[in-house]
Amino acid sequence: MVTSNRVQSRHEGSHHKINIKYGNLLLCLTVVFALLIYCWRRFIAPRLWRSKGYPPEIKSLRTRKAQLFWLTACWSGIILGLAFFHINLPSEYVTLGKRFGRLAYALVPLDILLVIRPGFLGNYLDLVGLHKWISRIIFACLTEHALAYYYKWWKAGDVIKKSFHVSNLLGVIVFWVFVGLIIISLKFFRNKCYGLFYIYHNVALVLMVVLIPFHARPGVTVFAIISVILLGVQLYYKVAYLSSVILEVVQGRAGSKLQVVKFVKPNSLDVSWLPGSHIRLNGLLFKEYLLPSHPYTISSPHSESSVSLIIQKSRFIPVSECYYVVSGPFESSIPEGFYENADQKTILIICGGSGISFGLPVHQNLQSLGVNSRLVWVIRSKADLYILDHFSQMENVDVYVTGISEDMFTSSPNGEDRFEVEELLDEENGIQLETMEEVEDSQDPYNDKNPSYRQHRGRPQLDDIGFGLESEVNPWVIACGPKDLVNESEKWCSSKGIHFLSETYQF
Repeated sequence: MVTSNRVQSRHEGSHHKINIKYGNLLLCLTVVFALLIYCWRRFIAPRLWRSKGYPPEIKSLRTRKAQLFWLTACWSGIILGLAFFHINLPSEYVTLGKRFGRLAYALVPLDILLVIRPGFLGNYLDLVGLHKWISRIIFACLTEHALAYYYKWWKAGDVIKKSFHVSNLLGVIVFWVFVGLIIISLKFFRNKCYGLFYIYHNVALVLMVVLIPFHARPGVTVFAIISVILLGVQLYYKVAYLSSVILEVVQGRAGSKLQVVKFVKPNSLDVSWLPGSHIRLNGLLFKEYLLPSHPYTISSPHSESSVSLIIQKSRFIPVSECYYVVSGPFESSIPEGFYENADQKTILIICGGSGISFGLPVHQNLQSLGVNSRLVWVIRSKADLYILDHFSQMENVDVYVTGISEDMFTSSPNGEDRFEVEELLDEENGIQLETMEEVEDSQDPYNDKNPSYRQHRGRPQLDDIGFGLESEVNPWVIACGPKDLVNESEKWCSSKGIHFLSETYQF
């Protein structure tokens, strides 16, 4: 009888296994959700491109933000609904805590799947926002789970002893590691030490996947197997998509913060890619697994024998005649459907700084298709113009030089060029689209003229460079560069009823 009471106290009678079905149900819901995303992006969205000219999901940044909000709200509602279903509070607070812990682990496979590259569910960059919010939901569940048990142990006066029990200790370690992850994920810390954040993020994920199966009672074997398989798939693609290349860093101009880097196309890149696709570059091979790689937009067409990149000078400095590892190419943020019936569109491309790496190949491709497109590039120093000399001549290009003495950029503490799961393209300088006084000729060290583009002094106004665009048939604006430039362009397009696409070079 004594033994029976001990067992009942340890497992809380019939409540011991009552939470299993809720975790399984949540796992099934995540599978259905992943299938819906896959079908939408692979089948439904392309059909909408062909029938309407655009899918609703990317008509504007505002639409995407609203979708992210409602997806997060829906998943939060599902978690709360499953957690509190048939729970009698306050007496069953421990059962509630157990359920939150199981639900948190059931979300892990979806969280991993969202950011595997190459993206099974579509462009992994588009799913980073949802990945971040699912991660926050997981942490909230872990917190409730931990608080329930800390409170139970505190009431029993047994916090220290229970915390260091082997199976409990594994869960305690995971919880406090995630507390540290939330702190280091704050923008201030993440920008200051992104490499540390990246390593910590991956360690936290592995610890949760590996330790929780030995902590959870009843077991979570199915969830663990799925998570391990997904991590194994990601590791496989890291190896399968890697190639060794020797870089050639093109001699730049004094005063320019941009560099042109080239390398002979390896076999892994001997495929076609859409304009705006990117590769990931890193130094020594082992760093690919420890430190974040550096994503750069491919600025050359896939038909060329070499790959050209336009990169922002940062802490990562490529060196000529040195070996690097490259992976990719990875999907462009502009889907293939955009180019269907492209000749029926009127397109304005606005680039800021190193955003030219994205706008240039898109503009070149549109011109080859006979599309009425115009490229506007806003730079601070005319020294950056040498970039255009290394690419095929194009028509309808306007360059606005704001002046090397004008303090019109917003400093960013992170010098990387791109951040996705781990990093997005991060422009060191932000550009405000407004007028300024013209720069004196004495401040212009380069007076060369190139007939393939028109030069202007000062900051452009959107009403000027986009004058009459809204009256054209099927007008579009593509903005690429710093966050301020993209946001202002999106607001202007929204006020004019113009379709909008973007690539933000910033966190």
